[in-house]
Amino acid sequence: MLTSSLEKAALAGHYASVNGILRMANTIFNNFRHHEAGFAPLLQQLFLKTDSLIDSGGGSAAMLTHASLGVPKALLQNIFLHSRWVRARGFVEGFALAVCTLLREVSKSPIRDQLATRAINFLTTVSTTSAHHALFANGIRDICQSIVIPNLSLREKDKQLFEMDFMEFIRRDMDGNTRRGIACELLKGLATYYKPQVTQVVSHEIHKLLSSFATNPAAQWEDKDCAIYLVLSLATNNKGAHLPMPFAMQLFLGAESNVVHSYAAICIEKLLLLKDEGGRSRYVGSDISPFLLQLMTSLFDRTESEENQYIIKCIMRVLGVAEITREVVDLCLGGLTTVFSQVVRNPTFNHYIFESVAVLVRRACECDISLITEFDSSLFPRLKMILADDVREFIPYAFQLLAQLVELNIQPISPDYMEMFLLLLAPNPNWWRILQKAPHEVTQKNLLGVFDKLVKTPSTVEQGCYVLNTVIEYMEYGVIAPYMTFVWSSLFTNLQQKKSVELQKCLVIFISLFLVKHGPANLVDTMNAVQRNIFIAIVDRFWIPDLKLIMGTMEERAIDEPEMPEISDNTATFVNLYNVGRRQVDPLEDITDPKQFFVTSLAMLSASHPGRYPWVIRYNLEKANQDALIKLCTAYNCAIV
Repeated sequence: MLTSSLEKAALAGHYASVNGILRMANTIFNNFRHHEAGFAPLLQQLFLKTDSLIDSGGGSAAMLTHASLGVPKALLQNIFLHSRWVRARGFVEGFALAVCTLLREVSKSPIRDQLATRAINFLTTVSTTSAHHALFANGIRDICQSIVIPNLSLREKDKQLFEMDFMEFIRRDMDGNTRRGIACELLKGLATYYKPQVTQVVSHEIHKLLSSFATNPAAQWEDKDCAIYLVLSLATNNKGAHLPMPFAMQLFLGAESNVVHSYAAICIEKLLLLKDEGGRSRYVGSDISPFLLQLMTSLFDRTESEENQYIIKCIMRVLGVAEITREVVDLCLGGLTTVFSQVVRNPTFNHYIFESVAVLVRRACECDISLITEFDSSLFPRLKMILADDVREFIPYAFQLLAQLVELNIQPISPDYMEMFLLLLAPNPNWWRILQKAPHEVTQKNLLGVFDKLVKTPSTVEQGCYVLNTVIEYMEYGVIAPYMTFVWSSLFTNLQQKKSVELQKCLVIFISLFLVKHGPANLVDTMNAVQRNIFIAIVDRFWIPDLKLIMGTMEERAIDEPEMPEISDNTATFVNLYNVGRRQVDPLEDITDPKQFFVTSLAMLSASHPGRYPWVIRYNLEKANQDALIKLCTAYNCAIV
């Protein structure tokens, strides 16, 4: 009944009805999958019938293509993944043969891509299962010749994309969810159980393809391309293998095609990330020094190839490994500043431009701090222009690079930087570098007014707190003392009017940091200057109860620097620059054992007021906490008197 209804609907051109019938078949099979002996033949019949109608579907072929592959997909999910492998074998074999027949005849039209990729995926799944791989034992050569190679070969549409939109060609190729990528996976699947047979067949096909290419390289280059894909499909992932860097260099330097030199750049970039046993980098600066200038010249010659993010990422990676000399700085600084003077549409490209500048500045100044003057003279005018012209795509990056340059400068800070400081008062996380270098000048610019504005807005409370903590961390007490009444008043007022978890955490962290940096006496005095005895009220009502909100700890710095995270094409237009990231500074780094510090400090305090604190502990601390305190005192040989 279903097959006849399917045929009638298709012949009448009612393709919505065809999809409805196929969905009904899938629903029936889902509900009665334990009766596959009765329903699998029906599904196979429907699949074959649907496939025979696809090419006659005209403009609605895509609808039928999608529906047709739903049938074997349902069989895959509801029979193959259950335990009845042996009972299902006959049905699997029937579907496998039907799908192979379909793939031999399927056209290269893009409208059939979804059908082809799903069908090949189906065969790959069957070929890698222990119960069904034997279905392919005698058909490897046929599958390779009639399914794999035709789907590996470039189509006219692929060639157009190769020439006209190389970035999209690379994106699709690297994604792997194309006919070519899925065909490679089928070959790997067949090799799971039949590696010698597959290798023999593929080797023969590679020889044929390369022989064809040799007869007329200009016209038959596609055969060489297909042969390369066959080689890569069966390539062993040997982490111990070494690809000489000069070989990768030759790949790059001789390439005119955007696709080819982009892949060469990707290859070089990935090689520089390789690690050997023990986590040691396989390639270091000395490995690329002999041809570094030649490589960088070639890379910068390619940066104009339509916002090529692979080229600029390779530049960044090379600069992270290379031995940076003044000659390298002169070459790269000129190339990078030329590139980032122009706004481009690709946010990933933009990010790697500035990341490249940041790593060049960082690594060059690590070797020779006198180079900072060269960076100042070259970068400052361009960064100032970005801010003055309000180039929004680049402003966050300009802030970070300016902050990096400020940190590396030797005091006193250049008046040029202080002139720009008002521009830096927009919310950004890089004030700390300016504060560290020029605390007095910054205070005169009314930074605390910025804090007050930020902390009043719920969405910017965290940024306001960051500014405040930075002030406490880097300014001497004598500098901030005249402003503390204003700071406490702003915090207390906002806490009373707009109490929020963010603001509560801000207060706990700020009080704790102030206590560590400037001592308990200054903390109590400055708070009570706002209102008499408010310190006790804040401690009782907020500080102690809200300590539980602070969950994070200062992370230990790894011996090796962590790898820079990948920036995807979907990343927002602004990402923090890895190479100018703030160093984590623990304000309590001298305290190696917090428990020991606590009990010894408490013992010293009690010794200054004998008899007072044992009474306070006995009547104000819960019994469990008293017992824990006694254990700590015993462990560290301390007494509370």
